[in-house]
Amino acid sequence: MLIVSGLFIIPWLIYLSFQLPGTVKASNWSTMWIGLDVAEAIGLIVTGILQWRRSRHRSLPAAFTSALMALDAWIDMTTSAAGSARTVALVMGFTLEIPIAIACLVLAVATAPAAAGLAASTETRAAPAPTEFTTPAAADTARLNAAATARPNAMATVKANPSPPAATTSLTRSITSTARRRPVTGPSA
Repeated sequence: MLIVSGLFIIPWLIYLSFQLPGTVKASNWSTMWIGLDVAEAIGLIVTGILQWRRSRHRSLPAAFTSALMALDAWIDMTTSAAGSARTVALVMGFTLEIPIAIACLVLAVATAPAAAGLAASTETRAAPAPTEFTTPAAADTARLNAAATARPNAMATVKANPSPPAATTSLTRSITSTARRRPVTGPSA
């Protein structure tokens, strides 16, 4: 649906490029700018606080703030009148708004894996340690399940070496030999 919506915009842009006037008198121009600047201030403050706290939730406000700062630079540069107003817009855009937008975008991209819960530790999680009641077959199943969950590409390595860990084998032998030495006693009659 998003791709279709994006493709639909292309003919709409062509239509607008021929239909929109070159200049227009806008109502509530100051309200629009104040609203945009308030949103930028909120985005920068929230992103800064979350970055300072090293929160894993900082990527979304950073992306939001990046988009707002880029939008502000674009609107400033394309709607400013020729002369000193355009010079101020270009200087502010290239020295403040675009660098802040890039910094926020870099922060958003760099922290997105943490926000998605894709920390590297989940990929290297070891299989659970076998208990004293684990049989060799159960140990193999646990190893295969843990490998499939933690590292899907590691299945070939696990299947190539299907023997249980040495600790499990020796523990199983110990339990089996102990059980053979004990006499089986039933309930007394």
